[in-house]
Amino acid sequence: MNEGIVNSHLQEADRHLRIAQEEMSRPAEDVVAQMVCDHSRQSILHFLTAFLQERGIDVPAKMRMRDLIARCIEEE
Repeated sequence: MNEGIVNSHLQEADRHLRIAQEEMSRPAEDVVAQMVCDHSRQSILHFLTAFLQERGIDVPAKMRMRDLIARCIEEE
């Protein structure tokens, strides 16, 4: 496990989550739903990748979310 890579993914996940949360805290008419969805998705991808890399599993850069989830379930 490369702790630096894991921490980097966790930091990116937190950053994307904060952006999505900030967008959601705007008045309803000002919220850009696509922005919330995109940043939430990126956050999830980074959290899943960190989970796998923490267990010593290399994750390709362009792995689909469903494949990441399936791999996480295998490693649980």
